[in-house]
Amino acid sequence: MDLNLVKDLGISHFVTRWAKYDPAELKEKLSSSTRAVLVVFADGLLLQVNTALEQLQQYLSEDNDEAEQDALDSLEAALQALRITALLCCEMLHECHANPPEALLSAAVQLHDHALLELGDSRPDVQDAVAKLCVTWWQYEAVDREYLVAQALPYLLARAIGSSKAGHVKACYVMKGALELLDFDDASITDMKRMLLQAAICPAFVTRPEGRKFLASLLTVHPSMVQEMTSVIRNQIPAGRRSVLDAYGEVILRGWRDAVGPCLAEIETSLIQNLMHAAIHGSGQSLVGNIRRVLSELHRSKRLGGAGSVDSMLVRLYEPILFRALAAANAAVRRNSLQLLLDAFPLLDPEASTEEQDELLVRQFQCLSDGLTDNCPSVRVVAAQGICTVLNLYWEIIPSATTAGYVSRLTGQLAFDAALPAVRVAVLEGLQLLVDNQHAQPVLKKALPALAP
Repeated sequence: MDLNLVKDLGISHFVTRWAKYDPAELKEKLSSSTRAVLVVFADGLLLQVNTALEQLQQYLSEDNDEAEQDALDSLEAALQALRITALLCCEMLHECHANPPEALLSAAVQLHDHALLELGDSRPDVQDAVAKLCVTWWQYEAVDREYLVAQALPYLLARAIGSSKAGHVKACYVMKGALELLDFDDASITDMKRMLLQAAICPAFVTRPEGRKFLASLLTVHPSMVQEMTSVIRNQIPAGRRSVLDAYGEVILRGWRDAVGPCLAEIETSLIQNLMHAAIHGSGQSLVGNIRRVLSELHRSKRLGGAGSVDSMLVRLYEPILFRALAAANAAVRRNSLQLLLDAFPLLDPEASTEEQDELLVRQFQCLSDGLTDNCPSVRVVAAQGICTVLNLYWEIIPSATTAGYVSRLTGQLAFDAALPAVRVAVLEGLQLLVDNQHAQPVLKKALPALAP
């Protein structure tokens, strides 16, 4: 394995000699070689790339409807040379990524420019090798990596969407930082945006962690992409499976955490608050339930002690719309908004003063209490179920007078609700949940005898 001889080989001899090289042996050879030898090897690889591309262009420029066998053999040799040089460049990059020879960059740029999209769908073996080189160059943050994006990123997206292979999705994730190089205000971005939005509904991206992280990055590159992603996500919600809805919730949360400036503002108003509004005013419990499922990732992050600003964001976005909806004339709106309040409870802004937090808590307690006396039975069902869950989770931090009032109303009124059996069932199921809560037992001992026949 003489690195110095690569520049002296013709295409056919190069392919024959290097087609089955041993990666371990090559790695050892490269690591023990001097800088001068590496430069010569890179020069040889660049020469092979240029020769192979010339040979390929010559074949394509001729009328090859009835190509001779020699011409076909020449074409195959050129394509194999491109594949092998891409792999060898990648091997070499592992050893000298901190300061790659100039010829290595030139070879990579030539391969990127002429051996990816220009080959169409005809030779994925060649294209995958070139794409691997571009991804590796980007991953190492090697010099001038921005020159290896324009062809590589759309190719990787197309491969990931078309093949659904994990490796291609991971490659897109590695290159997600390259999205910042795109000009989303330029008219030429249309095709790329279309592919990015296809990725947003592609199971290969939605079901894999790296895919979801890549989709989250789409929410951080430009406000127009946030608007497009909002439309895509909303269109997927009505018929979305639980796993898909959970995935979109994760994408939204990650995107919100990473975004800044106009993108962050767009995520909050056009995406998150838009979904909150739809969950309140949506028609049909199935649709509303699906939207709540997406939003649950934000609620869960708050409860799991995620970024402290998640709590502030929820208060900031819910407050203008939620409390007004809880007093709406439409019973379905009141029910939906009460469900949302219970999902997000307690809404607290850690940046607010103690007095402001107490005031907001009291407001929420009052809304829950109002739900127990609502004139619509379906609202009372939600209130009975939800309040018992809230009491079970937060009994210790809820004022004793408030808990006593809730239990009294549940056992004294709603347990005997004549309007709808579901209200009585909700009360009994909720109380059954509370029976095992040691903090609730003293209050229940006094209240439960009232339910005896």
